[in-house]
Amino acid sequence: KTPEIIWVFRFIEQKKMSMSALTAFLSIAKSLSDYYKKPLPIILQWDPYTLRFLNDISFFKNSKELNILTWPEGMIGGLSETDRVKTKTKIIYFNNVPKNVSYEKDDVVNEWKEENRENINNSFLVNFSDIFFDTIFSEEWNNRLKYLLSEITSELAVNSLLHGKETAFIGVQKSSRGITVCICDGGIGFLESMRKSNKWILDLGVNTNIESLLYASLIKKYDIGLRSVIEEVLDTGGWVTISSYDCEIRWEKFNWQNANDLFDKENYKTTRSEEHTS
Repeated sequence: KTPEIIWVFRFIEQKKMSMSALTAFLSIAKSLSDYYKKPLPIILQWDPYTLRFLNDISFFKNSKELNILTWPEGMIGGLSETDRVKTKTKIIYFNNVPKNVSYEKDDVVNEWKEENRENINNSFLVNFSDIFFDTIFSEEWNNRLKYLLSEITSELAVNSLLHGKETAFIGVQKSSRGITVCICDGGIGFLESMRKSNKWILDLGVNTNIESLLYASLIKKYDIGLRSVIEEVLDTGGWVTISSYDCEIRWEKFNWQNANDLFDKENYKTTRSEEHTS
């Protein structure tokens, strides 16, 4: 009835770890440790390079602070957060889940979002200064990109806290191909959160995760929202992948344009056409 869970990292290899996968893992592992009301054991290979990388991206720091994982004492004894070397990859989290914010009161929601969006925005730039505030970044990318990414990340993290009711984990990685930003939470999912915040979803009969992703992407309730985030990223030549439970949408310029052409921006709350769901 209550299986014992052990996370096995024995086969994790140096330079073959996905930052996005590690970020998602922390959000899943936190949900399970919360359920069990205790940190769950993780088995690690005693490889100094792998342990050093996990330490440098704050994997152990996050796990310890949020009571997510437990490992043998002394396993990473010589490593500390203050010894973290300069890295192009890092994972942070935000844990300010609101307790008394009502979806029915737009002014309260907006005030809470504005305050937390600003806090996350500033913290994002500070935590990822190794990546964004260096000569190489300024030379290879438009200097505005770091502020664009901080705005986008703060909006998505706020959504995780407000709608997902869960800790938002943020992973950032710079490589020769560009900048990857990953925001994950182990919350209630797009469909359930939309049902709570947009009653017309129930009236339309929207009951699948993929439809909820579609509507969440295309509607625009606030000046800054998921739709604006997608458009901003696509304008820079990037792409956006969003997922929830059993589905995923990858927005690129061609399918984003097609979706906007087919989406009825005036009547979407009352009409659920075949074009919306095909």
